[in-house]
Amino acid sequence: QTVLADELGLPPRARIVDCMAGAGTISLCLALHFPHAELHAIEILPERALLLEHNLAQVLCVRCLRVACRRVSV
Repeated sequence: QTVLADELGLPPRARIVDCMAGAGTISLCLALHFPHAELHAIEILPERALLLEHNLAQVLCVRCLRVACRRVSV
């Protein structure tokens, strides 16, 4: 994904959406590679949403990302 974004010339303030983010591995890579982009990591499974929130909070600092986790009943 990073190579593709570089080739396409991702703007500095781009908006990135990671649907079905799971544990957040791709979200973390994107957030670290594009620190000025607006990143939305979306996960609908409650147990995975908790893991996603935990992983993002552990790795990313506040200046890189504001974490907002909304749990949605399906």
